[in-house]
Amino acid sequence: MAAAAMEPTAASVATISFRALQRARRTLQDFVLSYFPLHEECCLSGPEGPWKKFWEEGVFEALVFAEATIYNMDEENEGLAARGVRAEGYSLRGEAALRAVLLECGMWDDDVEREILNGLQYWREERRLCSLMRERKLGACCGCSGSGSGPEGTNRAAALAKRRREGQRAPCNQCLSDVHAASEAKSFDYRLLHTILLKLLGKPLSPTLMAACRCDEILLDIHDDLVDYEDDIHGGTFNILRAYSHLYGPEKAPSELAGRISRLEEELEAKVAMLSSRERDAYMQRRSEAFKDEPGGRCWEIPRAVAPEAEALLQMGTAGAGSAGDGRAGLLDKEAV
Repeated sequence: MAAAAMEPTAASVATISFRALQRARRTLQDFVLSYFPLHEECCLSGPEGPWKKFWEEGVFEALVFAEATIYNMDEENEGLAARGVRAEGYSLRGEAALRAVLLECGMWDDDVEREILNGLQYWREERRLCSLMRERKLGACCGCSGSGSGPEGTNRAAALAKRRREGQRAPCNQCLSDVHAASEAKSFDYRLLHTILLKLLGKPLSPTLMAACRCDEILLDIHDDLVDYEDDIHGGTFNILRAYSHLYGPEKAPSELAGRISRLEEELEAKVAMLSSRERDAYMQRRSEAFKDEPGGRCWEIPRAVAPEAEALLQMGTAGAGSAGDGRAGLLDKEAV
């Protein structure tokens, strides 16, 4: 009996560092202020507002544990990605504990599992894409190397020749699709937190609401990528502008990304229009608060892209890795969208 009592449970496994808690705080703060008002059950009266619901027993522990564990796993994965380690089949520390705790708390279901699997897939893709960027092979990752015989090999060779003639301005569709899929999956933690919150509230998923939130989350992550662009190059981690520079070249990457942002913003407006009046009002209220210093909505400033061959210099902190076309050090010049 004594031995059985000392057997560690999922709830007693250490998975969180102090740094992970620090990083999780910002996400959790934004999540409470942005997502709780979407649900009437979380809009409690009093000066605490949505925080009153957050501090309730069961809600606080579940959300903090999940997000901090995810950040711990993310830090481990970024370390692997920065070294160009693909580590296929690798299990990140914290994965088993996160699954076990959610099962133990009765919050594990198909929806939660789907979001966690999306996160694990993102981390695998981050390692793969960063390895390709480190080797300056991202444009060839689809297999369009021209090898092979027959129509398929001929088509691959023709596609590669076309991209070479166009100076990589027409990237491989599969490579571009992989980059977009990784960018879209990067914010899986928000979707996992939202799914857990709905479980705690005893509410079913609303496909319309989740679709609008997902589009907003993708845009938020792109915005963060632009803010963190130089840091992500230094760290050798996934960043959509970094990937676009490898695919399109540094001169064309910013304008191509600006086009993607515009399309996503149009998609977001269409999805927000489909929300219930209460959900739409809550969303617009939060957006106005978040962008109060940016009249007209989120302000986009796209840094000038660094050429793939200059990334190594920037990672070493030397002065030769300036922005595209000017040779200056750093990424101080930005283009407003």
